Amino acid sequence: MVTRRIKAGGEFISTPNAVKAADNMRDGLAKAFYSRIFDRMVSRVNASLRIAGDVGEEGGRGRFFIGILDIFGFEVFDSNSLEQLCINFTNEKLQATFNQIIFQAAMEENAEEGVVVEVADLSDIDNSETLELIEGNPSGVFALLNEECVVPKGSDASLLDKMFANLLGNKRLKRPLRNRTAFSINHYAATVTYTSVGLLEKNKDPVSEDLLVLMRSSGEIAVSELFAEKGDTLLLDRKKGARFQGLVAKFQRQLHDLLSVLDSSRTHFIRCIKPNLEMKPRCYDSLYVRSRLRAAGSLTALRFM
Repeated sequence: MVTRRIKAGGEFISTPNAVKAADNMRDGLAKAFYSRIFDRMVSRVNASLRIAGDVGEEGGRGRFFIGILDIFGFEVFDSNSLEQLCINFTNEKLQATFNQIIFQAAMEENAEEGVVVEVADLSDIDNSETLELIEGNPSGVFALLNEECVVPKGSDASLLDKMFANLLGNKRLKRPLRNRTAFSINHYAATVTYTSVGLLEKNKDPVSEDLLVLMRSSGEIAVSELFAEKGDTLLLDRKKGARFQGLVAKFQRQLHDLLSVLDSSRTHFIRCIKPNLEMKPRCYDSLYVRSRLRAAGSLTALRFM
């Protein structure tokens, strides 16, 4: 962690790391351990619960299963960064899935029963503009972030400049008046201001190839197995010279896999609404609850049912 090796021709040159770079590599390795241990635990739990003979493709999830998706809440803090952007983007994607499933099911049921329902205005709950702003190619927020991580002299400031130059036409993006290092996104649940400081560093993978090779050659069998699991393509992508794949790219792939499972399943939704913002017992804020039900599309869905 205190040194890094750079290949120059046919030789490797070792150079000392700066303190900040070493700290980032340490944190990155800790996160890599946590991620792999968590995935291993989930895999073993699923394997133990699988019905004998019910095996999916390549030994994965069986054809028949009951899954529970506990959606983490929408996050708005005093300071919001890449973590909150990814979490809130997930909520946007799941909200779009909810809208599609609920309204499609309601319209099909009404058609079967011959119930005529007035055409509802869904513009208030349509979050397609927000999704396009964040995940659009080639100039969505995530695409620009990945691009800025590989361009020479890319920085958080230049990323912010490119965002406003390319995306201000999307009415969901706003430029804060008093904060020149931030940008605001009008999500379906609330408007959130994100800081651009540190976005590039967080998106880059701090786990060096040297550390990955070291973990794979560890004398501890548990460690070497964790970093040599089938399907871990991180090192392979690097060796193949694939284009840069940062944290958000991995996050998008995982989210895509999750949504594919939801699309192929029969889904049921349970909406949980906090009664107040103060987290107080026996306190019901009707205005707040109504605004959350409206933002979640629940009130519009009721008009179809």
